[in-house]
Amino acid sequence: MEFTTVAGVTPFKSEWVIEVKVLHTWKHYTKLSGETLEIILSDVHGTKIHASRKKTYWDKIAKKVHVGMWRNIENFSVTNPGATYRPTNHQYKLNFIYGTDVTPSTLQNDIMILSLVDFQTIQQGVEDENIFIDVIGEVTDLGGLETVLCSGKERKKIEFSLTDLVGRRIACCLWGKFAESIHANYTAAGEETVICLLRFVKIGIYRDEIQISNSFDASQIFFTPIVETEAFLKRFRVHVRVKDGTGEAYLMLLDWIAVGVIPENAAALLNSSFDEKVPLSMEFTTVAGVRPFKSEWAIEVKVLHTWKHYTKLSGETLEIILSDIHGTKIHASCKKTYWDKIAKKVPVGMWRNIENFSVTNPGATYRPTNHQYKLNFIYGTDVTPSILQNDSMFLSLVDFQTIQQGMLLEKSRIWEVLKPSVLGGRRIACCLWGKFAESIHANCTAAGEETVICVLRFVKIGIYRDEIQISNSFDASQIFFTPIVETEDFLKRDVASNALTLVESEQDKLEREIRRDKWRQYPIRDIAELLQSTECDDKVTKVLPKFRVHVRVKDGTGEAYLMLLDWIAVGVIPENAAALLNGSFDESDSIFGSDQHPPLHLVYLPPGTGEWPGWSNFYISRNV
Repeated sequence: MEFTTVAGVTPFKSEWVIEVKVLHTWKHYTKLSGETLEIILSDVHGTKIHASRKKTYWDKIAKKVHVGMWRNIENFSVTNPGATYRPTNHQYKLNFIYGTDVTPSTLQNDIMILSLVDFQTIQQGVEDENIFIDVIGEVTDLGGLETVLCSGKERKKIEFSLTDLVGRRIACCLWGKFAESIHANYTAAGEETVICLLRFVKIGIYRDEIQISNSFDASQIFFTPIVETEAFLKRFRVHVRVKDGTGEAYLMLLDWIAVGVIPENAAALLNSSFDEKVPLSMEFTTVAGVRPFKSEWAIEVKVLHTWKHYTKLSGETLEIILSDIHGTKIHASCKKTYWDKIAKKVPVGMWRNIENFSVTNPGATYRPTNHQYKLNFIYGTDVTPSILQNDSMFLSLVDFQTIQQGMLLEKSRIWEVLKPSVLGGRRIACCLWGKFAESIHANCTAAGEETVICVLRFVKIGIYRDEIQISNSFDASQIFFTPIVETEDFLKRDVASNALTLVESEQDKLEREIRRDKWRQYPIRDIAELLQSTECDDKVTKVLPKFRVHVRVKDGTGEAYLMLLDWIAVGVIPENAAALLNGSFDESDSIFGSDQHPPLHLVYLPPGTGEWPGWSNFYISRNV
C-alpha cells in the first residue's frame, strides 16, 4: 500500500490513502450540520489535519478511530475548512464518506506530536488567530472556581496564568470540565509545581489583553507528568564557547535561541540522556551588571539573608538578599510556587551560582538594597553550589553623622548601622519590635556591666516625635551582638584626621612626629593650670569602655600623667589603634610601662616665648 502524506492531499479526488495517528476526537453540534464526530489526525511527519464524520456513519467509524492509535484511512473527500476557529493549520479538511475504510496500521509511535507555540510569539501576535494552538507552562495566579450564567445556563469558569521558563505570562480562562480539572489538579498538588499542557486552544482578546481559552470540547488539557513535555522542559539550555578574531566568551543559550544554532533535538544531542551536563565554564555577570532586557543571566553570589513575606497582591513569598564578591547587594524574590525547588538551595551564608531569572524594577517603598533592580526567581531558575568561599558579612555600615544630617530620610531604603557609636559619642534613637526587642533585651540583661555592641542590618530610618529613629522592618531586618568578626576591627580603630600626618623615625622606634597647621579646638592651658583645675565640662552619667591612651605630659611648669579616651586622643594621636599598638589590643600593665614596653610620653619643648609654638615642638616617644 502506497501512502500519501497528509500535506499532499488535495480536493481533486477521493481515492487517497494515508497513514495517520488519531490525536483527538469529540462530538460537535451545529444547526446546519447536526451532530458530527470531529477527529484530529497526524502523519509520522507531524502534519495534522482535521477530519469530520456525520452521525450517519458513526457506528461504522467511531469504533475504529481510538485516540492514540495509528490507522490506515482510504477513500475520503477533501474540502476547504471553515472560516472560523480551526483545529489545525492545514489548508484542507477531510470528510469521511460512505466508502471510507479505516484499518489498523503496523506503525507504532507513542509521540504526542505537539505543535507548541512560545509565549513571545503569542504576545507579539500569531499569524492566524483562528487556528488552535498548543501551549505549555506553569500554572500561576490561579483564581477561584466560579459559576456564571452564560447564554442562560450555569457554567464553571476559572482564570489563571501560564508562565514559561523565562517568566513570560499568558492569561488563561477555562470553562466547564476544563475549569474543574485544573482546579482539582492544582488543589491536589499542594505545594508542588503544576505544569499544564493545553492543546487545541484558541487565542482571543479580553479587556485589551491576549487570553487563551478552550474551544468547547475541541480542546484538551494535560498535567504533569507528560512524557513529551518532560523532555521539552529538560531541553532548555546549552552552554557553548563562542570565539572570533577579537576574543572568546562562554554563553548559555535557551531552547528557542539554541535551535537556530544547533538544529538537532535534545534527545539526539544528549543521546537520550537528559541528566544535567557540566558546563564548559561559566562566565558570571556582576550583580551591578544585571538588567531587565533578558533573563539568561548567571551570577555568583552569597546568600546574606532570607525571610518570608506576605502581601495581598503577591501572596506569600521568600525574600532573599544576595551579594557578589564585590559587595554589591541585590534583593531577590521567590513565589511560594517555587519554594520546594529553591528554598533548600539558598541557605544563609552559602555561595551559589544562580542562572535564569527575571530582572524587574524594585518596589517604591522600603527596599533592602540600593540596587536599581530586583531579581525574581522563575520556573527555569537554576541554583547550584559555587566553589567560592568567603566569610565576609559584606556590611555597608552608615555612619551616624550621615543619618543625623538627614541625608537618608528621603530614600526609601533599608540600611545597616552599628549601635552604639564607637567613634564620636554620637547617638541614634532606636525602636525595635517583636523578636528583635526581645533579643536586645535578653542580650543586654545577660551582659550585666559589660558593653553590648550591636549591629542592626537592613533596618529603616524614620521620624518619631521630630527625632530621627532606627527601627526594624518586620523580618527583613537582622540583629547581631558581640563578638562579630567584621565589627571587631571596626571597633578597634580610630579615625585619623586629615590634618595630621604620622612619620616613622629612621631608627624604627615607636616615635611619631605630629604636625598640625592650627590648634584652635581647645583653650591653651599649661601643666600647672591643668593640675589646679577640677572643672569638668560634661556631666558623665555612663562611661563606655573604649580604647584609651596613657601619656606623660611635660612643659616648663611641670609634668602630669593623663589618660585620654578615644574621642579626645583622636585630636592628639592621628593613628588608628592597630597601627599604634602593632596589632596588639592587650591593655598595658602600667602607665609607667616596663622594660619590654616603655610608656608613651607626650613631651612639650618650650620655645622660650609665651606664644603657641605649634605642634612641631611636640613628639611621642617611649624614651624621655
